[in-house]
Formats: sequence, C-alpha cells, structure tokens
Amino acid sequence: MILRFYNLGLRPFHHDEAVHGWFTLKILNTGDYHYQPWAHGPLQYYLTTVVFYLFGTTEFTGRVIPAIIGVLLVASAYPLRRYIGKNGSLFLALFFAISPSILYYSRFFRNDIYIALFAILILIAILRYVDTKKLYWAVSAGIIAALAASTKENAYIVLFIFVSFAILYLIRERGHLKIREIIKTNLPAIISAGIAGLFVYFLLYSFFLQHPSDPFHAIPDALDHWSNYTGGPSGPFYFYIPLMILYELPILLFGILGIIYYWFREKGNVMMLFLSYYFAVSMIIHASIHEKAPWLTIHLILPLAIIAASYLDKLMQMDWNGTKKILTAILGITLVFMAANSLALNYIRFVDPAEPMIQAAQPDMRFAEMMAVTERVAAGIDGYNTSIIVTDNKLETQLLWKLRDFKKIRWRVNINSTLDAPLIFVHDLDADVVEANLEREGYSRMDARILQWYWWKRSDVTLRFILFREMDRASDGYGVVLFYKGE
Repeated sequence: MILRFYNLGLRPFHHDEAVHGWFTLKILNTGDYHYQPWAHGPLQYYLTTVVFYLFGTTEFTGRVIPAIIGVLLVASAYPLRRYIGKNGSLFLALFFAISPSILYYSRFFRNDIYIALFAILILIAILRYVDTKKLYWAVSAGIIAALAASTKENAYIVLFIFVSFAILYLIRERGHLKIREIIKTNLPAIISAGIAGLFVYFLLYSFFLQHPSDPFHAIPDALDHWSNYTGGPSGPFYFYIPLMILYELPILLFGILGIIYYWFREKGNVMMLFLSYYFAVSMIIHASIHEKAPWLTIHLILPLAIIAASYLDKLMQMDWNGTKKILTAILGITLVFMAANSLALNYIRFVDPAEPMIQAAQPDMRFAEMMAVTERVAAGIDGYNTSIIVTDNKLETQLLWKLRDFKKIRWRVNINSTLDAPLIFVHDLDADVVEANLEREGYSRMDARILQWYWWKRSDVTLRFILFREMDRASDGYGVVLFYKGE
C-alpha cells in the first residue's frame, strides 16, 4: 500500500490518463455513457466517477482505483498458496509488490492492472471450482470474466486463452478422460457462469439498462476498431523481450527455468501447463498485433510470475547443493536489480524518457509547474472565469483535463490573430513568433513538454544505461509554452 499510494498524485497525467480523466468527467457531468472502443470498457469509468464525485478530480483521485487494484493483485497470491506452496505464494506476492511494470501501472490511470487482477481471480475461481465442484465458484468465474470484458478489449485475449486451453486439453486427453461425462457433469456450472457473466456484461455496457441496445454493438465495434487500428505506439516483434530483461529479470529467468522444470519433471501439473500455454500464446499475440506498448508487459509477466514463484517453492525444498547455491545467488542478485529499477522508475525517474517503461506521451515535471503557475495567475485575475487561449490542437488532450474547471477557453486560435488573454498556450515551435508579437505586452514565458521520447539505437544500450539510465544525448519531445501576465 505504501509503494502504491506514496506520492500517487505527484506525476502529471500521461496522455492516456488525461483522456481517461476527461472521459470520466464527461460521464460525471452529463450523467450518460456510451461505449467507445478507443476509450475501452466502462468499468474503470464507473468506479472513477464515484471517486471523483466523492473526493474531487485530481491526479491522486484518478489513480486511487488502480492503486487499490494493485494492492489486491498482491493479495491474490494468498489463495494461490495451496497450488504453488507457501513459499511460492510469498515469492509471488513479492514479485507483484515490487515488479517495476506492475507497480508503475498500479499507479497509472488506465485499465491494464484491472485485467491482470481479473485474470488471476478467474484462475483462482476455476481452480476452486475444480477442487470443490461448488457452483458459486463457477458463477464467480463468469462474473469476473464479465468484469474483465467490461474493462478493456484485451480481456478477450485472456478469455480466449482460458477457453482454447480447456478445449485443447480435453482433445489431448480424450483417450484418458470421459469427455462426455465431464461435459455433462459440469454443464450446469458452465451455463450458470455464462448466464451470470452475460447479465453483468449487459448491465455494465447498457449503462445500467439505460441503453439496452449498446451491449449488442460492443464486441462488433471493438473488433472493427482494433482490427483496423494503426495508430498509437508500436515496435518490432521482440518489443517486450528487452523490457522484461531490463525490468523483470528474476521473473523472466526463473519463469523460463520453471517452464523447463515442469515440462520435464512434472508433466502432469495441469496448472503449470496452462500457465506455460498462457505465456506462450500471450507472447505470440502481443508480438503480432500492431500496438506494442509498455503497459502490455504486465499481461506477459503475469503467468510467468506464477510459474517462477512455484518453481522457487520447489527450489527452496531441494537439498542445499551447488545448483541450489548458484540459483539462490542469481535470485538474490536479480531481485536487487529489479527492486532498484522499480524504485528508480516509480519514485525517482518517473518522467524520464530514458526509462523504456515510460511511454512517450508522458509530460515532464515542468508541465506540472506550468499548471501551478496557471492556477496562481488565474486566482489573481478572475479565478476560473479568467480568459485562456490555446493555439495548438495537439495540446488539447492534456489541457482538456488540466483546464477542466476554467470557463472561458478559446481553442485552436491562429497564432497570427490577436492574442490578448492573460494565459496563452502555444506549441514550442510557434513560441518565438508569438513571443515577438507579445514582447511589448508584459508577458512572461514558461516552457515544458507534454511528450518526450528517444529514438532508440543499439549504441544506447551501455552499462551506464542499464544501471542508471544515463544517455549520451538529449531526448526529443513535443513542447508547450505558456505566456502569462499578472503574476
């Protein structure tokens, strides 16, 4: 909880967080919701709308639910102890607590941490149903699956992995299992889970029955949008491998060792077979789709972390021999490396574009200072009725959120027109022209960035970069300049 809530509102909203914040405010202000694939599913917005209504609209309140979800993800290791061992559950909790990617996106206003938790909870519910045959576990799995599908579209990938594995496993074991009897025995549970899941899915996508036709369009609209989507971040097919090596080394290393161990030593461990399948299919799918973003890393390390934790439980039970000593030393070194990277990423370099886990649309801290100046200047003039001019349309995503309380904003104003507001926002490439026009008007100037990035080269990967993210060149960026007077 400390790791997730400490200075939670300090970092200025990333581009995507600003989009989600603005979309949530739209629901809060209009009292209405319709699914938009580019904004993902409704669950995050419903929960955050309640938080905004009760506690106000800030970066902190926007990230409260993801932080809580992140804490619950760590806690989810506890019910897995019966399947991966007591030591395994402790290792898993440790991985989930300090993993750089999981911790970073537990402090980030977007949906991926939800999907991670729901995937674990579906797994737990299915395992408990298999053990107990109690119907409520099957119903729970169906409801959680619906919550996942109401969160983000990659839930369909997760559900595909669960269903396809079950089918392939039954086909593989058809000579040893009575498949018809299995289906007949479990059919009531499958039907109950399906009905419960569909009801929750319909309820959420229909905005609690206010738009009953919307749920029928949700999946076709999602498939149409994302199958044709060519915008956003991308990268080579191996995009996630360097990220996992750099940030998640003990999970990657011991996860791979675990896959090898269970493949050769415990082939009958169906849970580990499933998790290995989960990791392999996730890697193939995420390597194949156009969008490749650092936040998707958590969906790849999720099954790998459970495998790694289970394997480490086995390792702790081995006799203290040379192999165990070597692996224990490797574990200690890589855990320190991961923890140091996690602390630096989340609390020191949290806006540094030299951190590959930080996607390029992250503003710098100077932008937060710019917004503080904006508030102070406005407070000394006419408060939220102070006139503001914004000239560049690419600044709108951030400023729609940051200037949400201001009433008199003129958007997309030509830089050659009369710029006479006390607060003027322009793109940095236009700033010199604007400054020349305003030089006699008594304006002050302040520069910041709303985007910052590196075009990575192989020569950038040095020991100084791996340990300290030190680069030999400056980053590129998309700047914003504030001209203000009255302070």
